[in-house]
Amino acid sequence: MKHRRIKFAVSLCCYIILLLKRGILRLIGKEPEGRCTVIYFHSVKGKEIEKFRCKMNLLVKYAVPLRADYAGSLQKGKNYVVLTFDDGFKSLIKNAIPELVKLGIPCAIFFPAKYLGRRPGWEFNKRFNDEDEEIMTARDIKNLPADSVLIGSHSLSHRIMTDLDPLEVEEEFTKSKEYLESLIGNAVHLFSFPYGAFNKSLIEHALEAGYKRAFTSSYEVLASELNSSAVGRVRVDPSDSILEFKLKILGAYKWMNYFRPLKEKLLSLKGRSVAIKKTDADYRASEAGS
Repeated sequence: MKHRRIKFAVSLCCYIILLLKRGILRLIGKEPEGRCTVIYFHSVKGKEIEKFRCKMNLLVKYAVPLRADYAGSLQKGKNYVVLTFDDGFKSLIKNAIPELVKLGIPCAIFFPAKYLGRRPGWEFNKRFNDEDEEIMTARDIKNLPADSVLIGSHSLSHRIMTDLDPLEVEEEFTKSKEYLESLIGNAVHLFSFPYGAFNKSLIEHALEAGYKRAFTSSYEVLASELNSSAVGRVRVDPSDSILEFKLKILGAYKWMNYFRPLKEKLLSLKGRSVAIKKTDADYRASEAGS
């Protein structure tokens, strides 16, 4: 909680600086570049519907929603947001998707193919308390509104992919893709890494497996255009405060990405790596601070 408050305070300062910078550009007759932030939720529980609705209304007020597979330029002076969900929990069907359809917000949902119709078999960060959720069934996925929801892979079995050997990596990419494609009858071009665990080699493997875009956990804000094959995201949650959510969708958390190399260096001195963490607990701890 302390780290979360520190991140919020720094992000608020960054947002003020961003506003001043964009204001100065407009004063001298220059339109600032378009900016795009990709955000991701996990679940939206029944008691969180009103909070989620409020945040989606904020999203369309302050940004233009984009599809997760959008590739192209960003209009100057505009803020854009891509909305994604990891794990494909059933609660989204009742508590999230109707709100998105109503507001015209497209989204992408990433499924761990092995767990369809089951409760998740991996460990959770207790802050988000999703272990009682159930993942959508094959029928649920087929019934999702195709014009609003893109289907993506969240691997086959939700393992930490940086810990796997090459054959296991290949299986996680290809088998999940093949199964989801056979299920929906369309190509699956999007992938998100479980726990956000990735490295350059895994990005290359994803592209070789036929994915066009892989989503990571780095705090990234895209400017001018959205054409990357690897795109960072910002973790959001229905429990985020209104201001915290606004800062996230407007790119104020981008500063955290600049500290990633420093964090990697510090942890490497302890025989560890940010890109290749050794335990689930490492990932859960990193997500708890987002």
